[in-house]
Amino acid sequence: SGSNPSLGCETAQNVAELSGNVALVRRGTCFFQTKCANAQEAGAIACVVMNNVVSELVVMAESDPQDEPRTVTIPSVFTSKNNGDVLEELLGEGEVRISLPVYDSYDPSNVAVFSSRGPTPDMRIKPDIVV
Repeated sequence: SGSNPSLGCETAQNVAELSGNVALVRRGTCFFQTKCANAQEAGAIACVVMNNVVSELVVMAESDPQDEPRTVTIPSVFTSKNNGDVLEELLGEGEVRISLPVYDSYDPSNVAVFSSRGPTPDMRIKPDIVV
């Protein structure tokens, strides 16, 4: 079908290799959720999405509104193209061990710097410009 398995956009064919391991997939063609859900369904214990170009990292929050919602419960991270290239090279040489911090608890008081819960005590709203 001309698909590229390293993109993770279709059902994995290498389930035996992914099961119990961390999946490394490239950004591009489909949504992050699709990539990580496919890895999870193949038995991967985590999903690392590497950027496909040298650029700023983005938040992996996209899902295809046309698809059935798929819940991803495995740890999933986005890394730079350079880091991904290094991981890919090391994988070609043999087994690679990585460690991903996993936080077991959600702290609702931890708000992102670009977000807000409402007006500040002096009635300002974030972002500073509201349309």
